[in-house]
Formats: sequence, structure tokens, C-alpha cells
Amino acid sequence: MAIGLAAALMAAGCGGPPPCGPAACDDGSTCVMGMCQPRHRVPVGDDARRVVVFPGDVAAVAENLAGGAHATLPLGGRSAGDAAVYLAFVHGLDRDDDVEAAWVVVEPAAGAVTASAWIEVEARDIPRAFASASVDWARRPQTARPSSRARTRGAAGSTLRVDVTDLVRGWIANNRRDGRVALVADADADVGATFSTGLGAGPAPRLEIYLR
Repeated sequence: MAIGLAAALMAAGCGGPPPCGPAACDDGSTCVMGMCQPRHRVPVGDDARRVVVFPGDVAAVAENLAGGAHATLPLGGRSAGDAAVYLAFVHGLDRDDDVEAAWVVVEPAAGAVTASAWIEVEARDIPRAFASASVDWARRPQTARPSSRARTRGAAGSTLRVDVTDLVRGWIANNRRDGRVALVADADADVGATFSTGLGAGPAPRLEIYLR
């Protein structure tokens, strides 16, 4: 899979409150890029620059599914079991770059239905490089402790955004130009939230970094 890199100026961004969808926020807040935000707060500066990076390697595995190259992956559903998506990014940033915020963004699979319960998705650093061709449930990359969490119901049109600001800052501080992150979900719901992994016709996950 080719590595893609694009940059654009943005007018507003988002912070770390719970994910939202249309009409999901209360009267005192509004949905900004998939996150409920107080109406008086601009989560990312007006002059923030957005850098979008697509993964150079992806593996998608689940406890009850064979292989590691699934085009879509149900997160949190008991039929598939515990699941994880492993993503490798070459972000091209260095210590001179001031990261205001960063998210891994994953789109729901076409026709995805709402999960039967809220699914908690953890973001974890992957300290060592991995090759997706050799990844399956029995041969998963080693991961660090969870650095952040997000909740999703995974319905069609409901983008999953996981805050990885601290991870990206850590990569830059340690001169890691190839950042790697795992999105991990336990199987706690009867029906999980199914997302596109980019290994088929659906959109690939992406890393969105906002620079001051």
C-alpha cells in the first residue's frame, strides 16, 4: 500500500470529548469533526495547519477470524471476538514541528449498522516495526499500554476519531519518523461496530495532525 501525504489549512478542529453524530450533542455544545465541543470553545487554533498521512502498512485481525488482511473489521462484537487494527505511518515531522493535536480517523464500512452497545477502542503505541503479511491473531505485534480511548457505536456515517496527540508528540521527541499505532477493542457487545481498514474497496484509516 502506498504512503500518501497531504497538507491543508483548516479553520477549526476538535479536542477530546466523547464522539458524536448528527443531533447527538446537547444544547450547550456542537458537533465539530465528530466530537461534541462547547459552543464557546475552538478546540484547535484558527491558524492550525492540518497534515494528513495515510498508512504505509495495515494489518487487521480478530480472535475468531483467520488471517490479518480483512477489508472490514468488526470491533467489539462477540462473533468476531477481540480485534485490533495495526497501522504504520511515515509522518515526515521533526522536533521543529509543534503538534497541537492528532487523531487516527477510521471510517465505518459501507452499510455498517449501529453496534448493540458502546464500543471502547484503545490506542496503543507499537514500539517495533511489523510486516502485515506475517500478522494474524496468533502473531500480533507487541503493543504498549493504552495511551487514549474513544467510544463508538459504528453506524454508517459515524466516523471513529481516536486522539493520538501524546503518541505523535512522543514519536517526534524520540526521532521516530515512522509512527505505529494499534486500535484495540474487546468483544463486549452482541453486535460490533464494523469499520473499513483500507485493505479492500473502502477508505483507509488516516492520521490527521494539527500543527501550530
